[in-house]
Amino acid sequence: MAIIIKELLEKLPEVINAEEVAEKINPQDESNPLKVVLMQEISRYNRVLTFVRNSLQSLDKGIQGFVLISEDLEKVMDSLFDGKVPESWKFAYYSLKPLNSWIEDLCKRIEQLNNWAYKGQPNVFWISGFTFPTGFTTAL
Repeated sequence: MAIIIKELLEKLPEVINAEEVAEKINPQDESNPLKVVLMQEISRYNRVLTFVRNSLQSLDKGIQGFVLISEDLEKVMDSLFDGKVPESWKFAYYSLKPLNSWIEDLCKRIEQLNNWAYKGQPNVFWISGFTFPTGFTTAL
């Protein structure tokens, strides 16, 4: 189990620095609906990344005997053993993918946001890569 946790933590992207991205946005563009969508998506995905990282680190500590493994952590552990995404991780977007595909997909979603935040607004968007695609289409 420790190997699975280590591999997942290595693959898991870092949270996006929302303050840095907000500073990068021109003051005139702050009210731009697409910039608002970008900041909302960053906020949601940062919550996912933080939650996943914390649960993996807590599970690792529990396996080592440093903390008590709660019922929730036990469910996470069972899901990881089965190669499934723990239910508690699925709060941001719907997916039926197995664990490894889900992590790869999450990395691609974060990459899209990083590219948008640091390289500028893309010409083409991966709409299903958003947590709230309806908000994006409304902003357009």
